[in-house]
Amino acid sequence: MRQAFHGAMRAVPAEDHAKVQKAVVLLRLALALNQDRASDVLRLKSRIEPRKVTLQVTPGRTGAALELWALRREAAYFREVFRRELLPALA
Repeated sequence: MRQAFHGAMRAVPAEDHAKVQKAVVLLRLALALNQDRASDVLRLKSRIEPRKVTLQVTPGRTGAALELWALRREAAYFREVFRRELLPALA
């Protein structure tokens, strides 16, 4: 999948590559928060610091364990693009 992404980046002007990568990471986080599509995340609170971004997930009645797991899976890519740690946690 990453190879396809890099291939598609040829169509994007070089000066916009960083913006596209950031947009892709944010879209992947949005998808992670919508894993089972049952509104298990009621609220998301973020705290942005120089070296880390904390995401506090307030779960719905069925919990948000799957969404939290999915967010943690995206942490390495988030760190690569934003140069900050991503720390998701239940509120």
